[in-house]
Amino acid sequence: MDYNKKPNCKIEDRLYFRVKSKFNPLVVAYAYPVRLTGAFLVTLFILPELAKFFAWITGIGGFFSYFLAGILVFIVVLVGPFIMTWLDYRTIIYSFYSDRVEFLQGFWVRELLKIPYHGITDIEVSINKVQKKYKMGSIKLVAEPKFSSIKNSRQGHILPDIPNPNKVANNIKKLLAAYHKRQQEIQHGQ
Repeated sequence: MDYNKKPNCKIEDRLYFRVKSKFNPLVVAYAYPVRLTGAFLVTLFILPELAKFFAWITGIGGFFSYFLAGILVFIVVLVGPFIMTWLDYRTIIYSFYSDRVEFLQGFWVRELLKIPYHGITDIEVSINKVQKKYKMGSIKLVAEPKFSSIKNSRQGHILPDIPNPNKVANNIKKLLAAYHKRQQEIQHGQ
């Protein structure tokens, strides 16, 4: 754990560690099968019409018009979402302090979310087949409904595609345990 100890720093303001999601196109494609299926269906329906359009513009039909249409559809339908996901992954930062976790997320709209540790009820690690191959996984911070963006008791905030997810989850559990211990000491000290 990276302990960022500053002199004269309140314990609540101490940053213990940060994690970032790691972008891998295969992991993203596997995680979003609907996106991939939708992209192929869009390609299937748009390609003939786009080929006719390129034949009309260039005056050259046949293979060349389908080739141009295929390139355009590939860029817009397949590459576009991956670039957007890559940009999002580059901007997402999960910062773990002694009393809260902060998420700085979103490429187009920057948003800072804070979840106090007393709002986190559980930590779950999930690793699919492709994530396992690349030593990545997702960590779910199960939060009480008032601290979660999804109002369901078993839902929470998912930290997708985190390298070494079991190690990170153990570090989070240690921070939660230390936080709860400090809270009990404060309550018993009064």
